[in-house]
Amino acid sequence: MIKININEFGSYDSKALYEFLFLKKESVFEITIPRKAITTETDNYDVFTEFLFAAYAGQRLSEIADSFAYYVPCVNSKQPFLFEVTITEMGKMAEILYLVIRTINGVAGSESFLSFHSLAADFFTSAINDKIECYTWGLLYIANRYL
Repeated sequence: MIKININEFGSYDSKALYEFLFLKKESVFEITIPRKAITTETDNYDVFTEFLFAAYAGQRLSEIADSFAYYVPCVNSKQPFLFEVTITEMGKMAEILYLVIRTINGVAGSESFLSFHSLAADFFTSAINDKIECYTWGLLYIANRYL
């Protein structure tokens, strides 16, 4: 199993990420998305966006995975979001990871940041209205509670 912490790949472009995945010759991955610090000033919207972001990232991974599992951390802990996936299509995996990495490590308000959050909002609406099959309900449920 290859462990990937999203924060450690901030300097990778899509080609370098694909090469990394391809050279590892592994199909099982544990993907970690670190959480932001929880403080007394953390408001409900911050929790909502963090869990929605993770739910959407997990949903995208689940759509290309042969097997998929995830861990739902407690809202008040700093435990990261964890996804365990078995992937055979490295090109698709690289695309999704690159999008997630650019959004996490990118500038708020950038085109990729806004695009990802727009797609996540569409995912939220579609899942709540039963228009798609959601594979990350545990994360989406918490996001919805903090909306």
